[in-house]
Amino acid sequence: KPANQRKLVPQRPELGEGLSREEANDAIARHWKDEVLDPCPNCGRTFLPDRLEVHMRSCRPKDAPTFPGSLPIRSKSAPRTSKSVSRPNTIMCHICGREFGSASIGIHIPQCEQKWLAAEEQKPANQRKPPPQRP
Repeated sequence: KPANQRKLVPQRPELGEGLSREEANDAIARHWKDEVLDPCPNCGRTFLPDRLEVHMRSCRPKDAPTFPGSLPIRSKSAPRTSKSVSRPNTIMCHICGREFGSASIGIHIPQCEQKWLAAEEQKPANQRKPPPQRP
């Protein structure tokens, strides 16, 4: 970019003493959003400067005329119909606790049991445990 269009490097915000990690991260995130992101003049959403150019191609002001045959712009306040997303039927491995589909669990369990046994063989004999039994 030309020198007159460049932004200065964002400076680290002044953080007060005694802030928790979450509070410090929140303060840094707010500072980053204020310093780095640019708001869209039409809708007010914020974007990285190079992404704002792309967004502006499709963003229209709310009072812009619509052309016949054009799709209506969906407002944020319009309620969305929520479809209940059903989880696939999975089976939990009794050894590691991960979930697998019914076709994969039969392949996984022997491999997981071998991995369990290999890890247990690394331990001293008095600390070894047998693999968990299938319920």
